Amino acid sequence: MEYDFTYPEHAVNYGYEAGLNLEYLVREGVTAKFMALFRDYCYTTKKLYTDLDYSLELDARMDVLVLKNLAVAPFINYYTAQGKYVGPRGENLYIGVSFSFSHTFIAAK
Repeated sequence: MEYDFTYPEHAVNYGYEAGLNLEYLVREGVTAKFMALFRDYCYTTKKLYTDLDYSLELDARMDVLVLKNLAVAPFINYYTAQGKYVGPRGENLYIGVSFSFSHTFIAAK
């Protein structure tokens, strides 16, 4: 169930989703990650031109710990979706590098 609050009279979309999330430790400080998610929308309480028929997202990344608290992760992300009332399918492809920093300021007791 998904709520769409885009318009004043919100809609509820019903459907199903299936996904996969894999992590593989290549070596100490290097982790390969893969994520796949598919959503299929079956029914909506209010028909809107922004309704999706289905969507698919694929993401692959390689997290590399550079310093104690700093990681660099090259990634590739693909997203596609088909609208119920729109002809062509939309697609996005992102290729990039992500930086992440983590630090615990107060240790848990």
